[in-house]
Amino acid sequence: MPTLRSFVPQSLHPMARTLKRLFAGVPPIDPPAKTDNVTDIDYHREYARTDLTQNYWLIVGPSTKAEYDRLAKLKLQHLIDLGLRPDSRLLDVGCGTGQVAQTCAEYLSDKGFYFGTDVGAEGIEFCKQRFPRPNFRFAVNEATTLPIHGETFDAACYFSVFTHTYLDETALLLAETERLLAPWGWVFADLFTSPTVEGSEGNRGAMVVNRDRFLRLAKLVGFPRAEVVMSQQLPEGKLREFFKLSR
Repeated sequence: MPTLRSFVPQSLHPMARTLKRLFAGVPPIDPPAKTDNVTDIDYHREYARTDLTQNYWLIVGPSTKAEYDRLAKLKLQHLIDLGLRPDSRLLDVGCGTGQVAQTCAEYLSDKGFYFGTDVGAEGIEFCKQRFPRPNFRFAVNEATTLPIHGETFDAACYFSVFTHTYLDETALLLAETERLLAPWGWVFADLFTSPTVEGSEGNRGAMVVNRDRFLRLAKLVGFPRAEVVMSQQLPEGKLREFFKLSR
């Protein structure tokens, strides 16, 4: 896995030069260790073999629509607890088939705004048809860039995104998010963490990171304030931690 010094050419990412300068003198991010017990994920292959008209919930994890709907309400409540309001402007990176969007469609007022992005073009097209509200927009994002310009958001959420991205990708996505947030804006994101992991380990099936390394990255790209708002104990001393990041 390349480090931030060589991850993408400057011409492909406007934040790359700034990030490389920020990381001058900082030890490079270690390549993630391989694990044998977690299957890697090819999102395009998964979408290709899923019939979104019949079981759109399977592609994002839940085995039933009832569980998908339950988790959708829970995620919205987390955002409300952190400060989301009916007239807020929300960026949802990794929107999948619209799990957060479906509850926001009921919660956000006409003055609110929702923008969902995902690496899966199939999911984005599905969401465009499913949520035709004029204040809802969807777009395909690359692994490290967000195709959004001229918009400002009060909040951004990354549900089960950084649990599948490499640390370099996480840093670049956070940098992209920072340029889109209002001064009072915040980010809600969950990660798998372990104090025994030096940098990161795993693959796109599940990525486990060192919490201090992640927080250092977040600070370098513009989020010096980090609060753990919830955590879940996992096997082998690992945690699933939910962070609120802000300036």
